[in-house]
Amino acid sequence: MPRRFSYRHKGLIKLFAILGALLGLAICVWQIAGGAPSLLYLWAGITGQAGQVGFYILYVVGFVICVLTIMMAIDSTAIPLHWALCFVFGILILVFGGGVWALLLLVIAGTIGIVDELS
Repeated sequence: MPRRFSYRHKGLIKLFAILGALLGLAICVWQIAGGAPSLLYLWAGITGQAGQVGFYILYVVGFVICVLTIMMAIDSTAIPLHWALCFVFGILILVFGGGVWALLLLVIAGTIGIVDELS
C-alpha cells in the first residue's frame, strides 16, 4: 500500500478548507431558506415550477458538496486531504451555488497544499 504524503502545513490547509466549506454551506442554506434568487435561473429565463425545483436541486447538491469538503478536511480517512481535491471541490461549490468567497478559500488551501508538496 503506498504511503500517503503528509503536508507540513496541514493545519492551515484544513483551516482554509473548513472555512470555505462552512461559508459555502451557509450560503446554500441561506438560498434554500429564501435568499436572493439564483442568477443562473434568471439569466436562463427559467421561471415557474421548473425554476423552483431546479433551484432547490442546485443548492441541495451544493450543500452535499460542502459537507463532503468538511469531511475531507476533518477526517481524511473517508476522503483524502489533497490539494487537487481542494481545487475540484472549490469549483464544484462555485458551480452549485456556494459563492466565490468559498471558492477563494478552497483555492488558497489547494495552493498551500501544492506549494507544500513541491517544496
